[in-house]
Parts: sequence; C-alpha cells; structure tokens
Amino acid sequence: MASTEQMAQNNDDRVALETLLQRIGSRPFVEHLGAEFVSAEPGLVRMRLPWRAEHCRSGLRPGDAPSLHGGAAASLADAAASAALVTVLREGEGRTTIDLMIHYLAPLRGEVMAEARVRRRGGRTAIIDVELCGEDGETGAIARATFAILKNG
Repeated sequence: MASTEQMAQNNDDRVALETLLQRIGSRPFVEHLGAEFVSAEPGLVRMRLPWRAEHCRSGLRPGDAPSLHGGAAASLADAAASAALVTVLREGEGRTTIDLMIHYLAPLRGEVMAEARVRRRGGRTAIIDVELCGEDGETGAIARATFAILKNG
C-alpha cells in the first residue's frame, strides 16, 4: 500500500505533467512520432518513444539488430528539450529551437527514454541538455539545444 507521502507525490507529478501539456498545447508532430510525456518538474522533462518499426534506421542487412534512426532520435531530443524549457517559461513567453547538436554514442534499441534538463535560462536564450537511453539503459545519444525565448509568444 502506498504511503500518504507517495500518493501526494504521485498527485503532484500528475498535476505537473497536466500543466505542462496544457502549456504546450497542440503537438501533432510529437503525436505522429508516438512519443509520450512521462514526467515533468521545473527544468526537467522525461519522454518515452515506444519502439516502432518505422523508426528504424536504414541499411539493415539480415541478422542486423534494428536500432533507432538518427532523425527520430533528434526529433525526440528536440521535443523533450522544448518541453523542459516550457516548465521554466513565464506567462506569455514562447520558445523556438535555434540550434540542436546531437552526438550518437551507441545504437538506441527498443523503447527510448529522453531526459531533458534546462542548463541555463537567460532573458533571450536557453540551453537544454538531453540524454537518450535505449531499453538496455545505455546512453545512446546526448544532445544540446539552444532555444530563443519569445516575448508574447
């Protein structure tokens, strides 16, 4: 049985995630990818990309283990970074990606988890770091995104 503290924390987590989704609004590309928001707190968002064959990289030969296409990984990183930034934006502020750099370290296999953390939020730009891990828990990619913070956006 869950303790009262655990139940309160779970409720706080749900409220934070619902608040994030309301602030983000419509997200057709994220939904097209099949990505899901897992958790949110100020400056930190976790997302999941369930395994789908259409996310697989090209050029597989018989016997090769399928892995996530780099473009799908970059899209997940961008979406997670954007959402993490939303958690620290003020009312009336918006955001847009101005740079995304990603380093592929190992094949991402199975369900992929993204953890995005705001490293610096300035007046006009923000830096967000993202770590992508495959089902095996190994870090398969790290990304850094720069966003412009838009006033009245």
